Amino acid sequence: MRKLYPLLASSLLSISWSADAQVQPLRVQAGRIISGTAPLARPMPQQAGPVARTSALAWSSAASLLAPRAQHAVEVLNGKIYLWAGYDGSVAMSGSQVYDIATNVWSVGTPYPFAVRGHAHAVGNNGLLYSFSGSNGAVVPNNCYSFNPATSVWTAIAPIPTPVWESRAVTGTDGRIYVFGGEGSPTITQIYNPTTDTWTTGASMPGDALGSVAVRDANNLLHVIAGFNRNYSAVNTHYVYNPTTNTWTTAAALPAARAQAAGVLGANNKIYVMGGKSDGGNLSGSFNTTYVYDLATNTWSTDTNLPTTLGETKAVSSGTALFVVAGTGNGSAQSVVYQSGVTAEVTATSWTGAISTDWSDADNWSNDVPTTTTAVTIPAGRPRYPVLTTGTYTAGALTLASGGALTQSGGTLSLTGNFSNAGTFTATGGTLALTGSASQTLGGSSTTSLWNLSVGASGTSLSGPASVQRLLTLNGNLTTSSQPFMLLSGPALTAMVVNSGGIVVGTAAMQRYIDPSLNAGLGYRHYSSPVQGTTVADLATSGFTPVVNPDYNTAPNPGATRPFPTVYGYDEARLTSASALTQAFEFGYFSPAALSNALNPGRGYTVNIAASEKVALMGTLNNGTVPVGALSRGSQANAGWQLLGNPYPAPLDWNAARTGLPTGVQDAIYVYKSADQYNGSYQSYVNGVGTLPGGLIPAMQGFFLRVSQNVPSFSFQNAWRATSYQNPTFNRATADARPLVQLDLVDARGTHEPTFVYFEAGATADFDSHFDAGKLANSTGLNLSSEAAGQQLAVNGLPVLTAGPVSVALAVGVPTTGTYVLEAAVLANLASTAVYLHDAETGQRVNLHQQPRYSFTASNAALISGRFSLSFGPLGPLATTAGALAARVQAYPNPAHSQLTIVRPAGGTASATLLNAVGQVVRTVALPTAQTTLDVADLPAGLYLVRVVVNGEAVTKRLVVE
Repeated sequence: MRKLYPLLASSLLSISWSADAQVQPLRVQAGRIISGTAPLARPMPQQAGPVARTSALAWSSAASLLAPRAQHAVEVLNGKIYLWAGYDGSVAMSGSQVYDIATNVWSVGTPYPFAVRGHAHAVGNNGLLYSFSGSNGAVVPNNCYSFNPATSVWTAIAPIPTPVWESRAVTGTDGRIYVFGGEGSPTITQIYNPTTDTWTTGASMPGDALGSVAVRDANNLLHVIAGFNRNYSAVNTHYVYNPTTNTWTTAAALPAARAQAAGVLGANNKIYVMGGKSDGGNLSGSFNTTYVYDLATNTWSTDTNLPTTLGETKAVSSGTALFVVAGTGNGSAQSVVYQSGVTAEVTATSWTGAISTDWSDADNWSNDVPTTTTAVTIPAGRPRYPVLTTGTYTAGALTLASGGALTQSGGTLSLTGNFSNAGTFTATGGTLALTGSASQTLGGSSTTSLWNLSVGASGTSLSGPASVQRLLTLNGNLTTSSQPFMLLSGPALTAMVVNSGGIVVGTAAMQRYIDPSLNAGLGYRHYSSPVQGTTVADLATSGFTPVVNPDYNTAPNPGATRPFPTVYGYDEARLTSASALTQAFEFGYFSPAALSNALNPGRGYTVNIAASEKVALMGTLNNGTVPVGALSRGSQANAGWQLLGNPYPAPLDWNAARTGLPTGVQDAIYVYKSADQYNGSYQSYVNGVGTLPGGLIPAMQGFFLRVSQNVPSFSFQNAWRATSYQNPTFNRATADARPLVQLDLVDARGTHEPTFVYFEAGATADFDSHFDAGKLANSTGLNLSSEAAGQQLAVNGLPVLTAGPVSVALAVGVPTTGTYVLEAAVLANLASTAVYLHDAETGQRVNLHQQPRYSFTASNAALISGRFSLSFGPLGPLATTAGALAARVQAYPNPAHSQLTIVRPAGGTASATLLNAVGQVVRTVALPTAQTTLDVADLPAGLYLVRVVVNGEAVTKRLVVE
């Protein structure tokens, strides 16, 4: 309350007035005392009707605050009462206190960012606390903040458009927060959207409101009751706002004028208004009265008075308990806390299905359509059962009896009580939202499989097996209570978790479906664990048993190891210069020592498994920072590669991750895609473009990245997770038949800046909004684009290639002078087309099929136009260079059994040498023709290298003999 301080008040009493003097009323604005007439008259109080008397409440004292407080914020969340800021009767405070309802203990919380009092506050539907504006006694700031109880961090949000003191805030069921009235703009409605962090304005209130009570009822109507008018006199008005229609109405007036009272909705769906003051001065007394508003009858009654008078006070409701927390009384700030239980109002109704499957038709129920306080039963033996399609459906507790059925294909089923399922619940869409003010239970003898599940801030415990098909949103904790809980995965959907203030407490399992479209059989799939406490053995399915063999790691011929492992990790430190075998990238793979070895979160594992197998990993779901440890870089040419994995039960957004990578971790990531049992390809993604769709790494997906130096520590961050539903496909690359070039500009640090050129029917050489993307310059100064019709393009779609040559101009931007590389990272569907890079400054014309990397020097830090271009045309004979030879020599089948066929370019002389795993020559043979078949039946099973020399040029292939 803006108070008249004692020193000033006593001086006012000593003023001598003349007979002609006109006495001006005193007003308090922004913490200052001002005399003068108010600009507008206050609205007249509404006429209150007769008041009935009840004595249902029984107040008792709870633990007192650590320090007195008034004009403070108080909210309840997950069994704790949070109090922040306010004042001690004279100066504004920033301190915070937290009350544990279960233990009746107060503790010190995270201070608010600045001292303030009379600020509006609310609990968001996302499990965060919100605080808006207020006053520090001198100014009314527009600062607003959110608080995350999980991290104990205050975060600045969009400032309120109109700063206000003693406004009141309420969260609607739509998730928006409505801020009503306040000093300076007492009729304003300001609406905050936490999802978009933006403000809008709603319809103005019919009259003034500051220091009011604001409450949302069970029907999502928002009540603004009593408070001050702009003359700082208390009123008894009662306005009701409908967020859906943005309209105001009036309801029964409070029996007496009150301001800065405590108000709350009880578990019995009645509004309680307690204490309060009559005006804004410190000489006015506070009250201990309790008024109760019955929503059903639009009438007020009185109830048991508070043990002491309190103004500038606040209240919250938790379960069936009401708490009135501190305030002012007897001329000073108080630290008292009072609590009382209320009897929850419960009505009951049973499904009859007499008319249809429409939940919202009263004729299908024994006692009207359910509300948030209705106990609902869906029994067996009904002619029809409810189907939920669109909109919001409400109930208190819901019991689905054995033989009963409930189908949900859309909409939201919002329950404030428990969901007991002994029947058949079928979800093909929609959301089950658990929104009770106390902890709820979910489950029963039947498995409850939900499409989307939203757990409210009060939390939920399982009382039976349950699963989620699509999205689990945790505004509070979901406690599994040793019940089976599964995040499902299938051809159309894979479940994901959004931790929005809550976590899964206890054991959960997550499935991972494999898309079979590219390889339905056995193949290497890269996995990672979304849980803690799982092992290699847990990769087993009904049709797959993992095999490990530590002998593989030290065998001179690892390919001959029996049994041959089917699960591998990767360690780049295994690479040495001892032989060609130990220098190869593949030598980094190792077998875990035992099936009991942990699947370490954040690390990747490759598993040779069929696409028909669905792995499910069980443990504690990962959330928050997941440490991986150090990432090493050896001295070998293939050193520095790391097989990591998404550690979260949600897709990983590499667009978010790449901005927070530690020094030495290169941006590019590579996701392996199986083509057959032993072979495959990599999707790459860097700098927001590439072949990994959207830069999203699916849950349970392993991937490679590379470090350019030793990295002491690497951790995955929660901020890298997708927070809205995404379903990137596991182990599947998008099949694309279009000819395409991805050309990368690479600086000395290894930063890649790509541009794309592709060919498709319907595209033109001009800019086409359906085929092209304009180039947005990077602030780093490293930019690469193609040019069309005078525009720079990041993606350039051109007409289908014909016989004639096509030339594409490039624009290159560099931040500093130095040496750079243009690299053909992808040449897709261009096997019969020559692709040349032309440097007009040096005159060099590079065939990118033969030489995919071209180094050049930039002598000035600027946009270089007219120097580089790409050209496309018919492919002529290729020279037998090492790069081209590697693409034209084949050795198959691989693995080989009795015979091996080697294909090489025709003409000239050629030979092949087989070396074993330790580099010993096993056999050397001539290759007289373009195709030669060798007998390898007598060779021991194992890993070999095939060295093919054509006209003096050599290429080496890896071969497995079984």
